[in-house]
Amino acid sequence: MRFLSDENVPRRLTEALVARGHDVIRVQDLAMAAADRVVLRHAVRLSAVLITLDSDFGTLVYAHGSEPPTGIVLVRLGAVDLMDILPKVIDVIESEMTTPGRFLVVGRDGIRIRSLVQKKGQARRRS
Repeated sequence: MRFLSDENVPRRLTEALVARGHDVIRVQDLAMAAADRVVLRHAVRLSAVLITLDSDFGTLVYAHGSEPPTGIVLVRLGAVDLMDILPKVIDVIESEMTTPGRFLVVGRDGIRIRSLVQKKGQARRRS
């Protein structure tokens, strides 16, 4: 699976995906300090799932109608250390992103899965 890792994604998550055989491109290797719209366009052009800690990508797709990439994974850490939930994040990414067109919100308390093409407010929650 191909991923585009946003600049705010911890290196450990990127390295863990690469170690599991995934193709991971880092945003900073394409364009340092790129605006979110530019990052989103890169993900679309690369046919990649965007991994980010930035909720603005959901706003760009759902509220502003930007073209969505293959998928988006929003990791919500809050006060949690990534290492505490890294295995869960990797498992969710590998199991749920096999279907294109999904927006995943992954956090300590569970995941939310939403289609990138459906109407607002139609989210599915799983713990």
